[in-house]
Amino acid sequence: MKRNLLCVFLIAVAVGAGSNAAPAKVESGPRHGGLRVIMSSDFPPIGVVKGGNVPNTMKSDPDDMQSMVRFLLYANEFDVEGLIASAGTFAMQAHKKNILGVLDQYEKVYENLKKHDPKYPTADYLRSVTFEGKGNNNGIKIQ
Repeated sequence: MKRNLLCVFLIAVAVGAGSNAAPAKVESGPRHGGLRVIMSSDFPPIGVVKGGNVPNTMKSDPDDMQSMVRFLLYANEFDVEGLIASAGTFAMQAHKKNILGVLDQYEKVYENLKKHDPKYPTADYLRSVTFEGKGNNNGIKIQ
């Protein structure tokens, strides 16, 4: 998990350093001057397991799911520029639908989060900046 947080921090610093760049052409969320962040994770589907007799597409380290949930709980502190599902699970697949599944859960608690801080981005905004990275499900060959 420390590695994931370090990656998020480094990306945030890199993106923040280029804050004078032209704005992106995606639906923009509320800007409040926080660090601009892109979160990339080898994100498993909900119900992830570490091992056992299940398909590789369901295997991953649970800390990836936990890191995404924690990130969303702190999303009010950042200007979220993107969420990227990366290939890195045991199956080397990247599926946008895995992040979208968590955003469906986020949407259920959004109104409560917003009571505490109006800077939380909407689930629709987060969906608009969610992307699928390259992996075997996109025809990439692992050597």
